[in-house]
Amino acid sequence: MYVCLVSAVKNIISEETKNMKKCQKISILILVSMIVMSLFFACGPNGGEDNNNSSAVEKPTIIPEGGEITSNEPITLATEETGDEVKIFYTTDGTEPTNQSPSKKYISPFKLNEGDAIVVKAITYNGTEKSEVAKATFKVKTPPNDIKVVCTCTDDPIVAGSKVTVEITSNNFDRVEVYQVEEGKDLAKLGNAFDVPLNAELSIGGNNFGKYKLRAYRAGEDVSTSELYGESEAFEVKLAKPTTTSDAELFLADKISLATAVTIEGVEIRYTLDGNDPTKESNKYEGEFEHGKSAGDTFTLKAKTFVGEDSSDLFEMVFTVVDGDILLSENFNDKTDLNDYTVVSNELITEGTVSGWIIKEYDGDKAAVVPIDLKNENFKNDSRLELGEFDLSSYASSKISFDFKADYDFFVTDEYNGGDHVTEGGMDIKLVVKEGAGEWTMVWHEADTLQEGNSGGKATVDLSAYVGAGHTAVKIAFWVIGEDGDVSGVDNIKLISIN
Repeated sequence: MYVCLVSAVKNIISEETKNMKKCQKISILILVSMIVMSLFFACGPNGGEDNNNSSAVEKPTIIPEGGEITSNEPITLATEETGDEVKIFYTTDGTEPTNQSPSKKYISPFKLNEGDAIVVKAITYNGTEKSEVAKATFKVKTPPNDIKVVCTCTDDPIVAGSKVTVEITSNNFDRVEVYQVEEGKDLAKLGNAFDVPLNAELSIGGNNFGKYKLRAYRAGEDVSTSELYGESEAFEVKLAKPTTTSDAELFLADKISLATAVTIEGVEIRYTLDGNDPTKESNKYEGEFEHGKSAGDTFTLKAKTFVGEDSSDLFEMVFTVVDGDILLSENFNDKTDLNDYTVVSNELITEGTVSGWIIKEYDGDKAAVVPIDLKNENFKNDSRLELGEFDLSSYASSKISFDFKADYDFFVTDEYNGGDHVTEGGMDIKLVVKEGAGEWTMVWHEADTLQEGNSGGKATVDLSAYVGAGHTAVKIAFWVIGEDGDVSGVDNIKLISIN
């Protein structure tokens, strides 16, 4: 533009100064030059466009353009500009956006918090050039509360520690926090925030008991005042009833043990042996007790868990007292010397072991455990604990009971391939029997059913096929076959034979 102006001025000077004196020509030329320079600096060298003016870059589009929305509706920013240097920056507090903090670089759609006049401003940068600022004003409302919570549980009754399946749905909220609600008590939060929809198992009740509901709030809400939640129907959590590890067949010298999963302060177990239901005044369980019955007697144990005036459902079990002998009663929790037993292993295991067996934690106590050595080149182990040789010729029947466990330590070091690997496990725990110089016969087998972690149970195996005339040299053993990282164990072994 300024080139055109100069050219026009020159023409004017040429025409107007033909008849003027030299000094007049000079004055006019100076005046016109000043006018041209003023136009140049006012309009800029680009024909009237400032080099920093935003009109060189298309301003972004804000979608939606403003108005009333809910807080779960996303805001999208878009531009027609292309190229690696094109970036959009925005603010949500009404301040002018720049390509510097505290303005935010637009990466993906975002949501706004509730408010009557939320101002979004956005600007496009293409390298060093920038656009004009786009602006949109929103009235952001809370979306309709549509959180739904459904709880189901297969346990009947639901007791302390039961697993409850929780289903939470919502079209308007994508994250919730779950609370356990008990009348007259503070909310108890269950875990961290969960994504919605949710279908998960949660431990309900803990060591508490009473009527509960599950309540799901929108994540981040002040639960003391918010009404943005869904609530399940009420369900009742009861005190867990007692259990026993005693066998239904008792010997004269056997004692009865009881236990409860409840650890609330003031918890106690009350029991009876006379057939009456226990009350707060019944016998208080304070450890293993003698049954005081005679051989051939049958009696019923009844027990309840009490906390104050509240009680669990009734535990009930019928016992029969038999006349027989306890041929072996071994509790490795009592730190028995494992050298008393014969241990067979196909590999040398030395560190921290006794004859190839290692003492490890088992349910908080000590137990005899077979280690499966990580250095076994074949990734296999074959260890056998022989309990001894028994004369069962004078008995009518016999059985052996024991606790068993298996830990699958899946993440182990593969010293042959130079790194970590995951083994699928393959633990076999076998109870085997043989007579004299005969072959071992498997009479009980637990294979590939145990899960990772401290798993196991209690088993009772009938050995009546090995009693009576001629059965004078019956050998009994536990045999373990496993893979890298597997650890098995046995405890509380009892061999009983009935006359």
